[in-house]
Order: sequence, then C-alpha cells, then structure tokens
Amino acid sequence: MLAVKPQVLGSVAKSAAALIQQKKSLVVSIAAGISQQSLSQWLGADIAIVRCMPNTPALVLTGATALHANTQVSAEQRDLAENIMRSVGIALWVNDEVS
Repeated sequence: MLAVKPQVLGSVAKSAAALIQQKKSLVVSIAAGISQQSLSQWLGADIAIVRCMPNTPALVLTGATALHANTQVSAEQRDLAENIMRSVGIALWVNDEVS
C-alpha cells in the first residue's frame, strides 16, 4: 500500500522497487494525481498496480472509492484491493484511469 504524499511517492517507490519486483507484490496506491504510468516507471513495467482514491467520508467508514487496475493485476489481486477499500465504504471499479 503506497499511502504517502504525492510529492515523495517517486522516491519511496524507487527505494522499494527492488523488493516489490523480487516478491511480485501487488501495489495499491492512494496517492492523488500519480498515474499508473509513473508508478510503472518507478517500480517496473511488470508490477501489478491498483490506483484508488477514497473520498473524505472514508475517515468515518462511509466513503466511496474508485479503483483502477493495470493489466498485470489478477482477479485474486483485484478482490484483495477491493476488500481493503471496502473496509472504509463502497468500492467501485472504473474502466479508465483518472488523474
């Protein structure tokens, strides 16, 4: 789970890239405005990435989260990401990534 301020995400992702590549981890990002393309450049092109953006009511467990997966994300990984985000409200998949 990448949940840091967008301005430091690049350095955080680059420092974790080798471990993420080694373990073939699912990466879930909630950093606003950071595209999957940028994440793939920092982490590696073959990494499963889900971008999501919960809204403010998630703080009181009544939020709504939009999720978008890249093509490397398996059905099991989609379920995992969705279950994580459902813990703070509803979660809906979108077909197109929005920044």
